Amino acid sequence: MSEKTRIVLIDDHRVLIDGLAMCLNKINLFDVCGLAQSVQEGMNAVEAHKPDVVIVDLSLKDGSGLTLIKDIHARFPSIKLIALSMLDENIYAERVIRAGGRGYVMKGESLDHVVDAIQQVSKGGIYASEEIREKVMLRLLSSGSGEQAGVERLSDRELEVYQWIQQGFRPKDIAEKLSVSVRTIETHCNRIRDKLNLKNMKELAQYAIQNPLGNS
Repeated sequence: MSEKTRIVLIDDHRVLIDGLAMCLNKINLFDVCGLAQSVQEGMNAVEAHKPDVVIVDLSLKDGSGLTLIKDIHARFPSIKLIALSMLDENIYAERVIRAGGRGYVMKGESLDHVVDAIQQVSKGGIYASEEIREKVMLRLLSSGSGEQAGVERLSDRELEVYQWIQQGFRPKDIAEKLSVSVRTIETHCNRIRDKLNLKNMKELAQYAIQNPLGNS
């Protein structure tokens, strides 16, 4: 019998990862060897267990799952990374792949999709919905010349700031959460407003509420 695929789950919803771990461990192919609920716990679990696959929520209570994917990939390039999130795959799936991830699964999908993603990336493939694969292919065929619209134009960091704004946080609060200066956040906000053709923070806050990215 071949060795089981060792998995670390990182999500700040304890009930979700406990349930997912239970379901995956019932499948003889998998061994969930670590659970974590934050960025730091996640990195610690990866360092301790050296799993084959890490499944990461993109919205963690202490930081960005996308940034965590980048950090894990930089330190452990052989580990396969899958994003499991409620955030819009049209905006985030390609970013996850660029960050070093190998798969993107929406939380609304069935367990079968998670299993398929694990098996696909374990074999060296990339897992995403047919819609996303087609979108990426079209972008490649057009050599990236197509003009992006709306929040798709934002950088990864700007998108993270936008997500906090969507949740009602002010620049000062966001600066504290990201451990950067208020001026740095204000610079990001200015760039976001420029890209979205918005005049001020009030308009940006209203736009973020009216154009949500999804939930964690």
